[in-house]
Amino acid sequence: MTGPSGVFVRAACAGDLERVVQIHLDSFPAGESLISLAGPRFVRAAYRWAIESAESYALVAEESGRVVGFVAVCDRAYLRPLLVSGWKTLMLEVLLRPALLFSPALRRRFVRRPVHAHPELSEPSSAPGSAQLFTVAVDHGARGRGVFRALAKGAEEASRSRGSRRIHAGVYRRNVVSRRAFESSGWVPSPAEETAETLVYVSALDGEARLNAADASMPEKALSFIHVCAHAAAFTQYRRPLILSQRKRSSRLVIYCPEDANAKTLRAEGFAVEAAPISDRPGIRTMFEILRLRRFLVRNRFDVLVAHQPMGALVGALAARLAGVPVLFYSTGGLKHQPGSNGWANRFFRWGELRIVSLCDGVLLVNREDEAALREIPDVAQKAIWVGPAGGCGFDATVWNSATRERWRDDSRRDLGFDASSFVVAFAGRLVWEKGFRDLIEAAPVLGQRGSGRPVIFAIFGRGPEGAEIERAVSVAGLSRRIRFLDYRTDLERALSSADAFVLPSYREGMPVALLQALALGLPCVSTAIRGSRELIRDGVTGFLVSVRDGAALAERISRLADDPDLCARMGLAASREVSEKYSEELLAPRTVEILERTSRAKIAATGLRPPRAD
Repeated sequence: MTGPSGVFVRAACAGDLERVVQIHLDSFPAGESLISLAGPRFVRAAYRWAIESAESYALVAEESGRVVGFVAVCDRAYLRPLLVSGWKTLMLEVLLRPALLFSPALRRRFVRRPVHAHPELSEPSSAPGSAQLFTVAVDHGARGRGVFRALAKGAEEASRSRGSRRIHAGVYRRNVVSRRAFESSGWVPSPAEETAETLVYVSALDGEARLNAADASMPEKALSFIHVCAHAAAFTQYRRPLILSQRKRSSRLVIYCPEDANAKTLRAEGFAVEAAPISDRPGIRTMFEILRLRRFLVRNRFDVLVAHQPMGALVGALAARLAGVPVLFYSTGGLKHQPGSNGWANRFFRWGELRIVSLCDGVLLVNREDEAALREIPDVAQKAIWVGPAGGCGFDATVWNSATRERWRDDSRRDLGFDASSFVVAFAGRLVWEKGFRDLIEAAPVLGQRGSGRPVIFAIFGRGPEGAEIERAVSVAGLSRRIRFLDYRTDLERALSSADAFVLPSYREGMPVALLQALALGLPCVSTAIRGSRELIRDGVTGFLVSVRDGAALAERISRLADDPDLCARMGLAASREVSEKYSEELLAPRTVEILERTSRAKIAATGLRPPRAD
């Protein structure tokens, strides 16, 4: 909502907390605010409660992108729930500063006059639908520019949207500045509630023409999110744009995952990370992991849980439903089961995955084939949501583009030891047989027997549980000079720039991110015609598709590329342009964030559910 003189009012989020605390401490000396008496730690706890609690809200006013004021309102008298939520911090302050109990300011407030005389303790009118404003403050440098009026109007509209009919605000009679500010904003004193020292200003929200704005324009309370996954790398490598955006917009964002180097990286970047074990496969430990997460969810109430990938979904979905989390999403990297396959293992995966889907409010799908498969199942059809590659985050087109490849190509080839005459075919991913390494081993000798043309070398970037076994098989086949293992690379965009083409002979994928990145760099790609790859490659235009487990076809397509530089250039140009227009982070990530928020708010509005209180 935009107020006077370009002041923008919005719901406060966790990222605003420190600025709100700073403005409060600058505006209210300890003797002028009951919250300030307990010190900065309690002030911080109080506004964290205001931002995160289901029974209160906080708005901030921005001027030129800088927070210059805030208002905090509770749907009922705020002091008791505030003290309940912040009692640990309050006790800590008393232990650290016992003199606090004997401070003159505290005696003036609690001993020398009745409780109802305290603005902070004044109960709202007994009429239903009354809210209580407990703090409003404007930065000293922004006063006199309409910020207070914008905050007052924002509070009126927000409380109206939450079902309140009026807001009460206690003000000391001696505080002439605040009295004038409320009166200039249209709030009126309530003679029945005033005392010798305080006035109570009331804003009647019903029946006022100035409050007839559409509900859609009213500030909404920021949601709290928890993301659950068995691998922190999902957030450092693929879902990073999502959590970065949500950190700015949500009241609280927590990542729940096992402790590893990626979790440490997230924590160093300022993300709240709760380290807890989640197994790679279901087993006896899984039940204990579910119960542990359930306890965490009950203690730390969240509006939305997003469970990533199969084990994150198994643990996260069951724990969320046991804990009563209002909204639950399953973010896939591709459904675990293969739609259309009838093997016994696939039928088991399908049964289990559909049970998880039935618990969720939405399933975020990375490819269109998964979306079509779920939409054919009546019970879950409405839950299927296509978001695109990398959990709806796409790829960073400022890094992955043909200009990047041209800039680093020569240096990268020199660093990796590839001469100019070699035709380098790259692979990037986990080193497991399922990625089609048997077919690469079959194709390499065929390519080596070509009578003319550039020699073909495979450059393998990655690690995996079967990596040592795969390397031994290559060595036994006498192909170590043709298939080179170059380890996992953090600078993959630079490493792939050394290549002339990319290969992915995988047997199963959801939406292969490495293939997407290679296409974005302008590399002609050869892949098996499987789910995900079929969506990224137009056969004969941006690359080639071959049948699964067909090493001869793989060799033939790679040979065509090695012998035809013009074909490589045409395919690479078309590939880079096409994926940039469809799957860039700039296009997909904001859409995914919006889907999560819109769907979550719709569920909460329809059911009235909010996170349950801890026992």
